[in-house]
Amino acid sequence: MNASNKSRSTNSMSREEKLAICTRELYSHEQFIQNFKQDLNELLSAQDFMNLVRSISTGKDSNGMFSGYRSPEIQRFKQTLNQAMRDAQVYFKFTAYHRIADRMQSLGATQKSTAISVFYAVWLLSLKSATGGIKTTATCNSPANDHSAAAFEQSDELVDFRLKWPAQYRCEDGHYVRSKNEMLVDNWLFSHRICHAYEKAVFSSSDSTNYCSDFFIPSRQLFIEIWGLGTQEYLQRKERKIHFYQSNGYQLLSIEDKDVRNLDDILSRTFSR
Repeated sequence: MNASNKSRSTNSMSREEKLAICTRELYSHEQFIQNFKQDLNELLSAQDFMNLVRSISTGKDSNGMFSGYRSPEIQRFKQTLNQAMRDAQVYFKFTAYHRIADRMQSLGATQKSTAISVFYAVWLLSLKSATGGIKTTATCNSPANDHSAAAFEQSDELVDFRLKWPAQYRCEDGHYVRSKNEMLVDNWLFSHRICHAYEKAVFSSSDSTNYCSDFFIPSRQLFIEIWGLGTQEYLQRKERKIHFYQSNGYQLLSIEDKDVRNLDDILSRTFSR
């Protein structure tokens, strides 16, 4: 049997099999998610970290990365992953990764084990979020663990949309965004010298729900959301997100798809107040 026949087609691999592969690569398996839930959420909301994850997995996305499992290719990939993490100095650049690495080292894990576990944890959360929830099976018996699982289930947008839809539009200030409308808004803010953050996490003051905004203007404590045309599911998510902003007392500027034609008027009027 030749090599191509030994390795199963990625498309034929079920979601459960992919989840199992991710779980096997985690240090202490699914307990890793429970132990580092807060730090993983912080990494998932950090755009620079998620961009690094995408760059490492180029050519081995959430489907293709599994096709070479059990072959020398996956071992080479792990070595590349470890080296890329070290080259990017994630230990020093991301406080959450620093905390995970220190805890892992105290448990006897190596730097390579840490890098592999964090990377596969991201993909595990990504795969599970696609089905609407992050439910672990090994450690969900105690009330504390039930609460932790619920917190992950409500992470909503912070988990895997950054991996599914890459930021491919480069703005004048160097930001990479995910749509032309976002690029127009970013360029307007930059040209008017308005300090802005892209995809800043938004947290609830009353529970564990969180979302990811399109833009945040620190000087005004203002969030900007750019809505597109979508399915019924998209419209329902839009309603939930607007209600989230309102119920938590956040200032929100909503820009509809049709508003982009008069973008300068809308933004000028908003920031002249």
